[in-house]
Amino acid sequence: LPKAIAEATTVDEVLDAWMLYRHRRFKQHHHFLKVLQRLVEVQGSNGHVNPSDWRLAFITKKLRGRMQQIMNTPRLARLYSRLGSDDGMWFMVEKCTPFLSREYMLARYKPYQLVWIADAWGTCRLRDTFLFGRLARYLGRVVPQLTSDQLITVMHAYGKCEITHTVLVGRILSEVLKRKLSVQQYAEIATALALLRVQDYTALEMAAHAAVNAINAGVG
Repeated sequence: LPKAIAEATTVDEVLDAWMLYRHRRFKQHHHFLKVLQRLVEVQGSNGHVNPSDWRLAFITKKLRGRMQQIMNTPRLARLYSRLGSDDGMWFMVEKCTPFLSREYMLARYKPYQLVWIADAWGTCRLRDTFLFGRLARYLGRVVPQLTSDQLITVMHAYGKCEITHTVLVGRILSEVLKRKLSVQQYAEIATALALLRVQDYTALEMAAHAAVNAINAGVG
């Protein structure tokens, strides 16, 4: 099964590979994560995954009974958000939200996993102020440890859900503006600020300055 999934280059081939081996041996958790990850990788250039595809529903329904056994919940939520399946939304709302809202759960995850959680909820536009508020508390402690792209991803996630956490956004901006950024990253910061409805003239001025320099360099 892992070899067939790895050799598949289209969405249909990945799903057909799973269905071909669906009755052979007991499927481990990593098999489910592997097939979902491969679907995310091949979609786009080779067609998008149809959320109503019965083969995808067959895979996700098998996962329903194993939710309590999966350790890397942020990764599964992120994969589900990329696929946009109905079972994924059910998983995030009914299972992940009560699970992650516990005081001790977020403290167990690494910084990049916290970014995955924010990104997954932002992609699906699931506006949970309680979860995002608790998430901001832990993200605020690890801002220096995150890459610039991860920090921008967090800003976009909060913006898509229309949740403006002033303290977290301020910490992210103060950290990310110290770094050397590309024009694309400055543009993404400006977009995130628009989603958040935050007026940070320093960030916008730096983004405009970077855009002018890029235009002049291109003209020259």
